[in-house]
Formats: sequence, C-alpha cells, structure tokens
Amino acid sequence: MVTRAALIDRLYYLINDQGCTLGTDFFIPLEEVQDGFAYTDEIDYIVKELARSIWLDKLSFFLNSQPKEPRGFEIWVNSLPENNFNCSNLAGGNGGLNYHVDKDEAALTERGELHLPIFDTALYLGPKEGINGGELMINTRGLGHLKEYSNKGGGLIDLGEHEGWLEVPFQYNRMAVFDPSFPHFVKPIIAHPADRKRLAIAINVWDRKLG
Repeated sequence: MVTRAALIDRLYYLINDQGCTLGTDFFIPLEEVQDGFAYTDEIDYIVKELARSIWLDKLSFFLNSQPKEPRGFEIWVNSLPENNFNCSNLAGGNGGLNYHVDKDEAALTERGELHLPIFDTALYLGPKEGINGGELMINTRGLGHLKEYSNKGGGLIDLGEHEGWLEVPFQYNRMAVFDPSFPHFVKPIIAHPADRKRLAIAINVWDRKLG
C-alpha cells in the first residue's frame, strides 16, 4: 500500500471525475523521480512521486537485489469496465482485460524482439468500495502458459487448481508486484458504483528507455 493515500485519492479524482489522462508512451527516466524532481503539472507530480516513494523508498531492496540496472518507469492507468475490451470470448470477458504480458511494444512490432520489464507493479486507485469482480489473475507458469493459450486461439481460460493461478482481489490502495514473465488478466467487472470505475495504475520498472 501507499503511505500517502491522499496522492492516489487525488489521482483517482483527476482521472475518473475530471477526465484527465496520462496519455500514451508515458515513460519516466529514473533520474526524473529522484529527490527534488521537476514536474509539469499536478498529474506529472503525483505519478513521479508515486514512482519515487514506491520504488526508491518502499521497495528499494527489490531493485538492489537483482542484477539489472533500472533506467526508468513505464506508467499507465487501466479504467474498467472499458467498452473497447468488451469481448465475451476472451479471458477478461465483458468489462475485464485480456490475457497478456507487459512488454516493449515498439521492439516487438518493429523487430520481433520480446523485452519485458524488471518488475510489474499494479496499484489499485479506487473506488474505495463497491467493486464486484475485477480481480487481477496472475499465472505463475509464465510465458509457456501464455503461448499455450495463444496457440489454442484464445478464448475463456481454465482456472483449475493445477493451472498455477494467483488471484489478487480488488481493494483500495492494494499493490501487487510480480515477475513480468507471469502473464495476467483482469476478471470482468460485475458491478461498480455509478460513475466510479475500477482504476489501477501500472508502474513498471525497466532496464531500458522506452519511446
């Protein structure tokens, strides 16, 4: 969880109520989140402060315990249910998010190279209550399981007890940090408060600059 919950409350308000956005290809070099960083607007400040407080303070031992040199953070927000993802024959079903791994999309598209972050991070921004569904499902069998799924043409996923699934229920200010080689999806949103979408921010750590 984030100690300064006011930051995520404010970010939730700006995105959900005011219609603000992070845009696309939002990558922050490591040096831009260190003490005394500059920022362009309120959202830029909040996002950089979250990255700094989570990864340079709270989880610094994670960074120091692995061999890759962190170069920065790729950040985006998922807002669900989202009509663009409403596809009942995919893992996320109606109002969820389909099965995938986070990756360097440009490198894969341009050169066919699969590059993954150092760490995946998902932080639940809100709402504070009233979400039914929307669980983050992570598969510990890794890329092999995603390949099996793709080779079968996608579709609904077997969540049997021997399939390696971890479930992270939606809860305000809950954070999940996991191996980027673990594919994941979000279960359908069954119900949510009026005008209050399920928002989660990803703050993924990379050993290469993106964009």
